[in-house]
Amino acid sequence: SQPFFERPLEEKIAECANSGAGSLSRFVPFASEKIRGIAHLDESIEFQHGLYEQPGNWSVSGQELLDASKAFHEECHRIQFHIFDCVSPSLSLSRPLSAIHSYRNTFVAPYNYRFDGDQDTDPRRVPPHIDPATMLFCFQDEYAGLEVADMSKVTRSISTTAVQKADVLFVPMTAQPGEFVPVSRACLAAASRGREALGASRDKTGGYLGVSCELLDGAGFGDEL
Repeated sequence: SQPFFERPLEEKIAECANSGAGSLSRFVPFASEKIRGIAHLDESIEFQHGLYEQPGNWSVSGQELLDASKAFHEECHRIQFHIFDCVSPSLSLSRPLSAIHSYRNTFVAPYNYRFDGDQDTDPRRVPPHIDPATMLFCFQDEYAGLEVADMSKVTRSISTTAVQKADVLFVPMTAQPGEFVPVSRACLAAASRGREALGASRDKTGGYLGVSCELLDGAGFGDEL
């Protein structure tokens, strides 16, 4: 993914705008997204499932990134839906998770983290946040920068504000090459009826590829949490 991200910002914005991908692709420039006014010190491009089969107008580096994401995306689907089928019986749901989700509601997002100058030394590139996805696969680089908060002793409603006030312990989620960290807040909440042991997360130095599977409209899973 590096050749694509190393290009000038104007080129990346123009390429995504003129790629023909429409709503199936989204480029997020460095530090353009914020949590409670604090910028994400990262940059990413999101590929929705279904983008790979339609013609597009990509540069060499953009097409290489798209081609690499396709096989990766399909393999994550296979693993994700296998996990859904395994955990659904334990959640007492009226319908299995795999029946109320769709491939079209997933995306793969290569992220790029960087430092701006010698004074930019804080290893935390993204502030604490709660990801709304049903399931997120985090593939980390050699920095292994993901930390997840232990929320088991938080008595108030779980939120990023609660994380800050409770001074919770953040546990490093170190993953070896070829491994990934599944973050599944919604499934954990259902299993514990709203109390999950691992909730909020923050990202430090490094990058990861994430696959997020969102709930379908009217799926009904949220009503059972």
